Parts: sequence; structure tokens; C-alpha cells
Amino acid sequence: MIEESTIQVLTLSVYLSVIIPAVFILVAKFVFKSSLKVILIGMLSFFFVSQIILGLIHSIFLGNEQLSEVMRQPFIYIPYMTITTGLVTELGRYAIFTYLLKKYRDWKDGLGFGIGYGGFESTLVMGFTSLSMVSAATLINEGEFMDQVIVDQLQSFTASYAVLGFIERILLLIIHMALSILVLYAVKSGKIKYLGYSILAHAITITPAALYQVGALTNIYLVNLIIAVLAAMSILFMIKSRALFNKE
Repeated sequence: MIEESTIQVLTLSVYLSVIIPAVFILVAKFVFKSSLKVILIGMLSFFFVSQIILGLIHSIFLGNEQLSEVMRQPFIYIPYMTITTGLVTELGRYAIFTYLLKKYRDWKDGLGFGIGYGGFESTLVMGFTSLSMVSAATLINEGEFMDQVIVDQLQSFTASYAVLGFIERILLLIIHMALSILVLYAVKSGKIKYLGYSILAHAITITPAALYQVGALTNIYLVNLIIAVLAAMSILFMIKSRALFNKE
């Protein structure tokens, strides 16, 4: 049996995965005057760039039986995940700002795009994961679910894991906001080096998670602490970057 408290925490996570991005969107729209069009394109960009393009690349290298065993080696997997994800995501952001959002070059546009991108990611990752776990827990309690691996995972699940996951999604949303502003500045200023900075920053951001996935980093609290530091740096950048846009 799965504890009712576990199901309640997971259900709360589903609601928060929608509510928190919605709050960010409202703030972007009514406080910073970001365009809803930019926010929406940010959301669609996550689906197209991350789920389709990046998903296709991962399926080729990680889903291929001949390649997957080699690619799963830590010294290959970590550089592959960090570099590939950084390149594809930030190049995608750059292309979308360049060709689809030609009239949107203000700081608030980078902010709105990042909220759309990161907010939709939060909803999909945290929301759908939690929803699937709620469904599985309900079936387990009704005696209709027999996958022991899932049963063990849910029985070991605690509220602290849900809180950590929730905090991580907010931190990553903040980082996406900063990265979007950085890429937009690369487009607006014509200085391609800022695109390079965004690729490097994105690669660094996902390195802790990649290390955790291969077992090189085993403390999940340390992973989130590193991400929190990066998010704090992102906030500082966002504050100072407004002056950069005013100069251009």
C-alpha cells in the first residue's frame, strides 16, 4: 500500500506545476509588460527544441543498441549530455529570436521567453511525472498494479523528495530566464560570444544532474545546492543585464 500522505504530496505537486509557472507568466505580463506572444513562443520552443529535436538526437545515440552501451560510460555520457543539450537548446533559442521574434529585442522579451520556456518545462517534467505517480499509486492501492520497481519507488518516496523536485524546477526556471536574456542580448548586440557564454552556462547547469545520473555525485542535496548557486548568479545577471539592453 502507498501512504495517503504520499499521494497527497504528489497531487499537490501536480497543481503547483501549473500554478507556479502561471504566477511567473502573470508577473511577466503585468509587472514587466512582456508580450504574451513571446511567452507562448517560448513554451512552444521548449516542446520543439527540447522534446523533438533534442529527443531525436538522444534517441539516435542513447536509444541505439549498438551505441547506447558505449554512450552510457560516464566519461562519454557526461560530455555528451552537457555539450549536446547546451548546443541544441541555446542554438534553438538563438534561431527563434533571430527569425521568429525579429521585433522583440527588449530585456522584457528575453524574460518572457525564458518564463514560457522554463515554465512549460516545469509543467511537463514535474506535473506529468507527479500525475503518472499518482495514477500508479492509486492502481497499487486498488491491487491493479504489479510492477515491483514502481511499487518500491513509491514506497520509498518522501515529502522531502517532492519539495526538492519543486525547488529544483523553480531554480531551473530562473536559470532559463537568464539564459534567454543572454541569448537575446547576443542577437541584439550582434556579439556572437554571448551565445557561446549561454551554451557554456547551460552545459555547466546540467552537469550536476549528469554526474548524479551516472553515480559520480550521490548527494541529491548537493546537486540542488549547486543549482541554487547557479540560480542566484542568474538573478544577479538578470538585474545587471537591464543596463546592457539600455545601452544598445
